[in-house]
Order: sequence, then structure tokens, then C-alpha cells
Amino acid sequence: TGLLNEDHKCLVITDPKLSDTMWQDSFGHGCDWFFTQSKLFPELCLLDKAAHQCPISCKSKQECYTRSVRPTRYFTWDRTRLINLVSQNGTICLGSNLERETVIEQCKAWVDGGAGSLGGKGVSAADNKFLEGWLDSMAETDAVPQPRKGKRVNITNCETLGAAIDSHCGFNIEQVKSFTHDLKENGGDFTIAFWVKPLGEQSMLGDTARFFPHINFLSTISPPQHNLHFGYWVNPNGEARINTNCRNQDSRDSYWNVEMNKASNSDWTFLAISHRNRTSTEFPTQETSVFTNLGKNREASEAPTCLFDDTTFFSAIEVNYPMLMSPIMMVPAYIPAANIQQEYLDSVQDMSIRSGPTVENKIRV
Repeated sequence: TGLLNEDHKCLVITDPKLSDTMWQDSFGHGCDWFFTQSKLFPELCLLDKAAHQCPISCKSKQECYTRSVRPTRYFTWDRTRLINLVSQNGTICLGSNLERETVIEQCKAWVDGGAGSLGGKGVSAADNKFLEGWLDSMAETDAVPQPRKGKRVNITNCETLGAAIDSHCGFNIEQVKSFTHDLKENGGDFTIAFWVKPLGEQSMLGDTARFFPHINFLSTISPPQHNLHFGYWVNPNGEARINTNCRNQDSRDSYWNVEMNKASNSDWTFLAISHRNRTSTEFPTQETSVFTNLGKNREASEAPTCLFDDTTFFSAIEVNYPMLMSPIMMVPAYIPAANIQQEYLDSVQDMSIRSGPTVENKIRV
């Protein structure tokens, strides 16, 4: 028997050759277009370039069979949510273990303790270097050299914090706790994925006339700390940023970031982040990949991700522009690119015809 041609050999799921690329043909059609159109015209995926560049969308390469157990999936909500702004700069959704009044009291106790005593504007990075992550995300040009553009709730001001809490968009904290427990057991690897859709002009960022998902997964509120948040800083399409509770104090930045691709101004956009925290001979560095639909960007991480709260990856979610959000999927494992792209392809057609909900959860329940 002769050797198999390279194009006909099976590939392990972690092989980059098994995932779709950002290639477009001369008409500007990407892999997602070939995926949709090939259902009507299968011969499109027989084109050499499409088959080579879009192995997931065109099913043109074979994954090697391995015995594996699918990691558990956890979800914040049981339905898609319409999130409008309950305050000028955003809405905060609390985990089911928190009550608005308790959160406000905890904020007051923290501020009265002196750590947040700068008139509600923010805390000093000198008080606690890890709070730089929150300061870096605030839109205050005199606080940091590269503030996040757009809105952000100043949660060090307890009155502002209380006004931003929407008790009707709370989420299942037990799912988050179980995810966090398994994440810790798996060495800190995780994947988080969800869909977002803007609500017209009110969802656009200022004079950019563009939708940038601004979403912050708050580990703790008082003090304000987060391991993960999305927004628009310097990268032209926005980025995901990761903060860690064990970074090198000599690091230049309080975060590392991975660029996103452009989110749709009118349709659903799939967002996912997959983080490999464990290292091995095969994978000697930490790595973070961010997906926008089929598009992928990847960066090596500067340090392991250590949680600010070892029992709860996030206890609140801050959303700064009105949007529809699907249930947030949380997986305590690093999911390879090909699998995440398949996750997108499995849902994209169903999501494309979903226009709602059109009312907030307080009316639906």
C-alpha cells in the first residue's frame, strides 16, 4: 500500500489545519458563505481553495478518532435575554446569590474602609495593584493612558452601582460555581461562548456608528475586579482582556488582550474565548484564542490566569449597551478551534431567524 496523500490523512482536533481560516475568495465570500451555500450547491466545496481554507465549513478534512469525554457545559440563563440599560451607563445582572440591597451595603462598607475613598471616582492603583485592571477599563482619560472607549458604570460610587442593578436579569450562580470548581480541577483551562445582537442605533458606540459588545464579567464588585471583559480600547474591532490575580508585579500592563473581529451592526454575532492555562511539553505556554463567528485571533498569555474569587469566576455581569444575549455557555476546558467553529456552524442558521425576545425578562416571567 502507498502512503496517503497529506490531504487525505486524518488530523488531530488540535491541528490548526482542521480549522477554518479567514480566507475570502475574489468575491469577498468567506468560509461561512461556503458553509451556507454548499447546502444548495455542494460542488462549491469541491473547489480546491475552499476545501483547503474551510475544512470545517466544507467538511473537507477528517478528524482522527480518539476516545474522549465531552466536558460538561454550564449555562447562565435558560433563555435569550433582552438587556436594556437601567442606568445611563449600563446594566448590572447579579448572580442568584446576591441581592441589590446587600451589594449596595457591601459597597458602602468597602468605600468607608478607605480603599474607595476618592469621591466615588475610583481607587488608587497604589492601594491595590490588581485594581489597575478595573481602572484600565474605565473611560477616564486622566486615569490611564488607554481608557476603554464608550460607557462604563462607575461601581465604586455606591449610588451609581445601585441604580445600574437590574434584578430581573439575574443568572444561576450555581452553574457558575460548578463551572469554576471544574475549571480549578482542570488547571484553569476554560471556554466561554455566547451570541449577541444589537438593538439598532441605541446599541452603537458614539459617533463610530458601530456595535462593540461591552461586557464585563465581574468576579467581585467591591472591590471591583474581573478576570474577563470585552470592549473597545485600541484594537479597531474591540478586544477581550484577561486579568489575573497572580501576575508578575513587574509586568507593564495589568492585562493581556486578544483582538476581536468586527461584530455585526444588525445581526447576531457569535463570541467565544478559549483559554489554555495549563502547560505541557506539547503546549509550553499559556494561550488565549478569541472567536468572532468563524474568525479567530490568538495570543500567548503572559502569565497563568488566577481567579480573584476561587469559588466564582464571575458573580455579576455588566452590560454597557442595549443588546440581546443568548445564554452564556461555560466549559471548564480548553476547546480547540475546530470544535468552537463547529459550535458556531451548528447554531448560525437557527440564530439568523431569531429576532427576539422583544420584551425584558421582568415582563416575560
